[in-house]
Amino acid sequence: MSFVSQELVRDFGYKALWIGVLMRAIADAECGSNWNDYSYYSHSKYRENAITWFRSESRDVCSFLWVCDLLGLSAGRVRKMVLG
Repeated sequence: MSFVSQELVRDFGYKALWIGVLMRAIADAECGSNWNDYSYYSHSKYRENAITWFRSESRDVCSFLWVCDLLGLSAGRVRKMVLG
């Protein structure tokens, strides 16, 4: 499964990586990993880890807030969309 197309990489360069990270985290928060070779436990751990990442107030490199700042997104809006 690919969340980042060649066109996205061409147009956005390194930001495409972080768009892919954010999209994967959204998918994991909504239903856990959808890869068929993982157990239910793995699915729930992906979901739990993603939700923890979205709730974090850290601004360290690779944190949710850092990714939103890098991409010019409103962290509050993304959180509301993902977490309700």
